[in-house]
Amino acid sequence: MLGFSAFLDGYHDVENQLIDYLRSKAERAIAAKDVEKQRIRTREDFEKYRKEVLDHFLEVIGGLPGPRTDLKAETTGVIEGDGYRIEKVIFQSLPGFYVTCNLYLPEIPASTGPVPGILFAPGHSKVAKAAPAYQKVCLDLVNNGFAVLAVDPIGQGERFQYWRNGHEDVESTIVEHTYAGIKCSLLGMSLARYFCWDLIRALDYLCARPEVDENRIGMTGTSGGGTQTSYMMLLDQRIKAAVPCTYITSRRAYLATGQAHDMEQNLFEAIVHSPDHDDFLACFSPRPVLVGAVESDFFNVEGTVESVETARRIYELYGAADKLQLKIAPGTHAFVPELREAAVNWFRVHLTGLEPSFRTDDPFVRATHELNCTRSGQIVGDYPDAVTIHDLMVAELEKRKQKWAFNPRLLERTLAHPKPEGPKYPRIIQKDEVEDGIIREKVFFWSEKGIIVSGLLAYSADNSKEPVLLLLEHGTSQVEEAWETIIALVAEGRWVFLFDPRGVGAVATRSITPHGITTWGTEAFHFFETDYRLQCDAQMLGTSIIGMQVADVLRGIEYLIERSHKERVVLAGRGRGALLAALAGALAPVSQLRLSPLPPSFERIIRKRLYRPERVPIMFGPLNSWDLPDIYHYLKRQGVEVYQHITEPLGYRL
Repeated sequence: MLGFSAFLDGYHDVENQLIDYLRSKAERAIAAKDVEKQRIRTREDFEKYRKEVLDHFLEVIGGLPGPRTDLKAETTGVIEGDGYRIEKVIFQSLPGFYVTCNLYLPEIPASTGPVPGILFAPGHSKVAKAAPAYQKVCLDLVNNGFAVLAVDPIGQGERFQYWRNGHEDVESTIVEHTYAGIKCSLLGMSLARYFCWDLIRALDYLCARPEVDENRIGMTGTSGGGTQTSYMMLLDQRIKAAVPCTYITSRRAYLATGQAHDMEQNLFEAIVHSPDHDDFLACFSPRPVLVGAVESDFFNVEGTVESVETARRIYELYGAADKLQLKIAPGTHAFVPELREAAVNWFRVHLTGLEPSFRTDDPFVRATHELNCTRSGQIVGDYPDAVTIHDLMVAELEKRKQKWAFNPRLLERTLAHPKPEGPKYPRIIQKDEVEDGIIREKVFFWSEKGIIVSGLLAYSADNSKEPVLLLLEHGTSQVEEAWETIIALVAEGRWVFLFDPRGVGAVATRSITPHGITTWGTEAFHFFETDYRLQCDAQMLGTSIIGMQVADVLRGIEYLIERSHKERVVLAGRGRGALLAALAGALAPVSQLRLSPLPPSFERIIRKRLYRPERVPIMFGPLNSWDLPDIYHYLKRQGVEVYQHITEPLGYRL
């Protein structure tokens, strides 16, 4: 066996180190935010903090896409119910970007005047507004005299963004959200900006209806709809009362679960800056909010209690402690009947002045197709010219390209990587001659406090050329299949260091989520598994796993230079290792960059309707200022040779 056995041949337990490292950073950041929040003693203090939270939220979602354009709303059908009707509504939140809704309108006596309106955000159901549990919320509300606008989110209901000829090229709901969200992150924005804009425009539509009193607007939703409700509580002052359900917990509680969220829920710097879940509540003060939770949710209830109690102190500053309430119902993750009843009564009290006397039953629901606004069941089936989320991202790319101007400082800012420092304390735990004249060493050392990296160093007596630091997709775990390449490089007179940055090879992280592989046709993609979850944690810490791995590579280069007594190295990579090599190459003393294959540009990933997400790191905003070809051009100007192959004689220079 050429590589390491478990736990670095028994020398060190490394399978938890990246998990512990990220959690420790998060705990310190959350504790620092707790101290900052405790310093808020006056309304003036909080108003300053509220503005900071909102400004940061808008910054990290990439701003709102605006401007407000003609909604071009159309009603495609009406369903007559007992004491209410349902209008099937389609509007354009952006030109050509269609939004499907159901508007529930109560029978309104002429003498009554406009009624309160409720914006309803469905959770992660494939059929969205038509899901039976969500229909029941809308029916209970309309039967209590509220006008209710239920809006299909992106990737759900009739708004699949990757639907073509009756087929989903990308699985809808959570997978589609993350598929598009990873690309949004490359552009320095969040998919949440489009969720929010759709809802802002939905409010524009609801408030413009003559049946609706625009001064009495509420909002509710559960799960992903609870997320959307929380975001809108920050953004839109027209919402006078809110009931976010089965979402509010805390970042601290979330970290303990090991679970992964959709990309629109993983906001850049959310842990080190804001918003935490209590911020959504506090920033809604002094307006009335009821937090709905269930006892056995994966959005753990202890975090919910913590966030409500943290926000309560702010409500007390405004003399409105009674306007922040928590309802915990029995059950698992759902808009259960008890929460539905509580939501209706909350709006009865705070939007109509009525007593909270409503008791729910089991209202009749309709089949999905009955509530469809489109003939085909999908916007892109009815409107061939419909703009999709892919089109919107390409348009955003064109805006950002005008500002590109690469330099290593911009790369470092994007990677936000830790600086290599401190003693490495290298260990050579095995040294032997594995082939005639070729020595192999098993090495590990500290990249930084809390992070061990490892590698296999192969060399012969010939040390005439600059050494190679080699990065493979799975690091030293692939040494057997890469051995011929290593031998060929050693034959050139080079030392070769097959290196494992954190989370790779012999220092790979144990699995922390139950999720694995999603299959579309013949293609298998990894979603919501350990690597994705940890990348999202890093993003919420304002950094990236690949940035941390770049720091490890720089540490590995430092070690290789010390051992080989050379001034520069050849940096080589294959697969995802090639991307890591390309990024590290601009920050290191490198003479050659050998990549197999050449990592495609991030621009190409944005322009491709379908891409391979496992090849794309979660990195915030490179396309605000640079792309991978800029790195290659920069290196060539510095005299670095860039090859599209690891073994130079078989490669060709760019």
